[in-house]
Amino acid sequence: MKHTFREKYGEWAVVTGATSGIGSEIASQIAQQGLNLLLVSRNEQRLDNKARQLQEAYGVEVQTVQADLSHQEDNQRVIIASENLNVGLFVACAGMETHGTMTEMDQNTELAMIQLNVTSLFTLTHYYAQQMSQRERGGFCWFPVFTA
Repeated sequence: MKHTFREKYGEWAVVTGATSGIGSEIASQIAQQGLNLLLVSRNEQRLDNKARQLQEAYGVEVQTVQADLSHQEDNQRVIIASENLNVGLFVACAGMETHGTMTEMDQNTELAMIQLNVTSLFTLTHYYAQQMSQRERGGFCWFPVFTA
């Protein structure tokens, strides 16, 4: 028996890094499957444009949260924005990378990268996993940012 995305995951998906690259494309693919979206990105104008595009193209409901997930308080803003949504799919596409030797790297930049790529990913995954476990359905997808 084939299930639709909505039957499998629920009504809402959260996508971080949703306004560029793979996050933008995945948000479009999820909207095409009929799930409503909570889009998360640092750039408010790009969020508004992406939300409008998805609403017009696929007729789904789209909410946005302007957030820099390298700041822990912005992770809480995402959680608060999604508290009353039936989130069944969490897709983490926000991420950053740095290059160089340890002695040449800026400590604050490296700490922001750890916050974004590790702490924020854990915080949001933990929150949504608890909800999905209670509903006995849901899914996760992570797209780490690594290049050669």
